[in-house]
Amino acid sequence: MIEIKPYNLPDIRLLDLEGLNIYTWIPDKKYIVLGQRDTPDLALNQDAVINDGITVMKRPSGGHTVLLSPNTIVIAISITQLDIKYTKRFFEACNSAIINALEAQGIIGISKKGISDIAAGQRKILGSSMYRPKNHTFYHAVLNLSESAEIIAKYLAHPKTEPDYRLGRKHSEFIISLTELGYSVDNKELERYIESAIRNSLKNLI
Repeated sequence: MIEIKPYNLPDIRLLDLEGLNIYTWIPDKKYIVLGQRDTPDLALNQDAVINDGITVMKRPSGGHTVLLSPNTIVIAISITQLDIKYTKRFFEACNSAIINALEAQGIIGISKKGISDIAAGQRKILGSSMYRPKNHTFYHAVLNLSESAEIIAKYLAHPKTEPDYRLGRKHSEFIISLTELGYSVDNKELERYIESAIRNSLKNLI
């Protein structure tokens, strides 16, 4: 049986802070993070997860299950006292800022897809979700730097719902990394670009 732990990874601390806070980080190992409504029996290939001893957590935000690894960047953004009517604008501003940061690093042909993805052409490079606890609006995203879609498929089942542009494609046909696209980025520099772009994008909402 898989033990599901509460989400306690480093970015959760943003929910204790006031104002606008941005935290980007690269995981130290593989973690599987279930979406708020996901269950292990439907979201995971449980034998592979158990055999490889992967830590499984459940986050409070929506969206489907993700694999975090040292080959991904996690992007967390929290803002307090944001009027609920600006939630959609906040979400769109975060994704637009990340696209701007990637383009500043020379990555082209990327755009928003579905409800919350960023894709290169028709292949997903980033998924994101939103959470609104009391007084906070929390954006959470995972950017695939160099993780293999085959590794993701090893642990994650096909999601029970999918964005329209996925068209039933399996993970290996739908997900792609920046490395597979032919890009090599300086992770620290990319994190700096992302934070700067987010602050510029959100300044009119603060």
